[in-house]
Amino acid sequence: MYWCGSTTGGRSVRGAWKDHHRQRMVALATKDRPIQVYQPSEGGAYYSVDANTAEFHNLFDVHFIAVIQCTEPACREQKDFFKVTERESEDSSVASKFALDLDGNAFSGRYYHPLKSGSVVFKATIFKELA
Repeated sequence: MYWCGSTTGGRSVRGAWKDHHRQRMVALATKDRPIQVYQPSEGGAYYSVDANTAEFHNLFDVHFIAVIQCTEPACREQKDFFKVTERESEDSSVASKFALDLDGNAFSGRYYHPLKSGSVVFKATIFKELA
């Protein structure tokens, strides 16, 4: 799944950025933490298995290209916590089978590009974009 963008969607002050939706998504996709996953048994029931999110990092290409809309301490915290990369071409998203469109301050405006490419787009929004 592919997504890149900046830390928009709320003004960050020290520590508060951890609750913002874009920061939470990037952290979930890139940071190691223990989780439980469910595996099917031969009888059709499922059982839980301890795992780590590191086992799934290869499924995601999710990152920030800019840390903005934050106080200096909060910007510094985020730059230390996240890997911030260079801006990529719009065509980077179309190479992925799955794309994420994650709104910031307003609708992202990126929805149609990966949709036209044939990627399956997962949309996270509160804004009406389709009539």
